Amino acid sequence: MSKKCDINIKKHMITGNSVSHSNNKTRKVFHINIKKYKFVSKILNRYIKIRTTPNTVRDIIKYRGLDNYLINKRKILLNNKAISVKNEIEKKIIGKYIYKTNNKSNIKKY
Repeated sequence: MSKKCDINIKKHMITGNSVSHSNNKTRKVFHINIKKYKFVSKILNRYIKIRTTPNTVRDIIKYRGLDNYLINKRKILLNNKAISVKNEIEKKIIGKYIYKTNNKSNIKKY
């Protein structure tokens, strides 16, 4: 499994140096804290399993759910899995909007 976040494109492994007291440098890989989470999508009415960092989970809670977080984030900052879920949510929202506007009871005749 790759050490990448399923939501944020910027969160991945970083390489660098471990520097000792005598200034010896050895290569080191800094792994990110990836955990598996299961979020509820209220718009899609299903659970979505995502591997992400606790920092991203804090942001999702701040936006009050995965749906609001993905809708408000730009696609440039999202990973492929998050973009596909965002597209599903947008299609569902647009479908509901079109259904409501095509309803004959909402049309007023003058």
